[in-house]
Amino acid sequence: MFDNCLKVISNKFCIALLLIHLLCFDNINLFSQSTLRYQAEELNGYDSELGPIREYLGNVIINQDDIRITCGYAKQFINSNNALLKRNVKVYQSGMTLSSEEMNYDGNKKIAKSNSKVEIIDEGTYLTAKRGTYFVDEKLADFQGNVFIENDTTVMYSDKVKFYRDTDVSLAYGNANIKSKKDNVYLLGDTLENYPQKSYSIVKGNTNLIQIDTSKYASEGIIDSLIITCEVIESFRDSSQLYYFRDNVKIKRDNINAIADLAIFDKVKNEFTFYKNPIIWYDQFQLYADTIIINTIDNKLSKISAFGNAISVNKDTLFEKRFNQIAGKYIEISIDNNQISKITSEGISKSLYFLNNEGSPEGADQKSADKIEIIFKDGEAEDINWIGKPNGIYIPEQILQESIDKYNLPNLKWQEERPLMELRKVRIK
Repeated sequence: MFDNCLKVISNKFCIALLLIHLLCFDNINLFSQSTLRYQAEELNGYDSELGPIREYLGNVIINQDDIRITCGYAKQFINSNNALLKRNVKVYQSGMTLSSEEMNYDGNKKIAKSNSKVEIIDEGTYLTAKRGTYFVDEKLADFQGNVFIENDTTVMYSDKVKFYRDTDVSLAYGNANIKSKKDNVYLLGDTLENYPQKSYSIVKGNTNLIQIDTSKYASEGIIDSLIITCEVIESFRDSSQLYYFRDNVKIKRDNINAIADLAIFDKVKNEFTFYKNPIIWYDQFQLYADTIIINTIDNKLSKISAFGNAISVNKDTLFEKRFNQIAGKYIEISIDNNQISKITSEGISKSLYFLNNEGSPEGADQKSADKIEIIFKDGEAEDINWIGKPNGIYIPEQILQESIDKYNLPNLKWQEERPLMELRKVRIK
C-alpha cells in the first residue's frame, strides 16, 4: 500500500516537472518573438496550407516595438509571424522612413525586404535603389541595383550599398561613384568604404579621382581638371586632411604628368609628394628622383622639388639622342605664370648642355659645381650659372659624334611617351 502511494506521488511529480518544462519552453518562444499588432478598416481571414491567414485592407497600421508600418493592404501569415505588404508601404523607425510599393516583413527576424523600387529618407540622407533589404535591429539598409545616396556633402551611385544608420557608414560595391558637393571632386572605383565618424574613406580597384576647377581660368573660359588613377585611394579628412594614392599612380593636370607607386596629397599645405620610382613630366622636361614634391598656390603650380639622385632632362628639338641634363642631390624647378622661371641644382651638381648655332650642332658643355642655376625667360633657357668651384670641359662636335652616350650623366633616363590614363565612366552628372 505504501509502495503504491510512492509510485503515485512519483508519477505526479514527473508530470509536474514536464508541465513546468513545457511552460518554460513555451515562454521562451513567446518572449523571443515580438508580435505584430495590426489595425485596418477591413479584416478577412481564412485557413491555408501555411496556416491561418488574415487580410487587412484600408489604412493598415502595423506596430512592432519601435517600428510602425503603414500601407493599403497587408496579408498576415500568423504561424510564421510574417506579412506581405502592398500599396504605398512605409516603415518608420526613429526618424527614418522606408518606402516601397510592395514589401515582405519578417516579424521574427525584424527584416523588411522589397524587390521593387525602394527609398529611405533619414534626416539629411536620401537613399534609393531598384530593390533592398532593411534590418531593423541593426538599422542597416542593404540596397542593390542603381543605388543612389545623397546627403549634405556628397552624391553617390553604386551597384550595391550597405548603409548603417547609427554610424552613417556606407559600403559601396560595384562601379562606385561619389561626388563632393563642396569642391567638385569625383571618386570612382570598384568598392568604396566611407566612415564619417572616423573622417576616413577608402576606394579600391581601378580607382579614379577627378577634380574639375571651373574658376582657375574663368576669364579665358578654360575648364581645368586634376585626374588621378591608381589602385587604392585613402582619405583622412581630420585636421591633417591627407590623401594617399597607392599602386600604379598616374596624375595629370594642365601640362604636367606624374607617375609613382605612392603619392600623398596634403590639402592643408597644397602639396603632392611622390615616392617609389616617381617621374614628373612638365612642358618639355622630365624629372627623376627618389622623392619628388609638387607645391601649388591657389591650385596653380608654383614649385617642383626633387630629392635624392635627382636629374632634370629635356630633349634637344633638333637632334636625335641629345638630352640637356642637370643633376644633383636636390633639384628645384620654380614656376611663374604657368612657365618655368628657374631650375636650381644643389649638392654635387652636374650639367650637360648641347650647343648649336642656327641649326648646326657645335658640341656640348659638361660642367660640375656646388650649385647650378638655369634662368628662363618666356619658357626658354636664357642664362646658366655655375656657382662654387665650377669645373668642366667643352666637347667638340667631331668628338661628340663618336659616342654621345659616353658624356651623358650617370642618372640619365628618358621616357618618350607620357603615361596613358584609362578613365572609368562617370555616372554622376
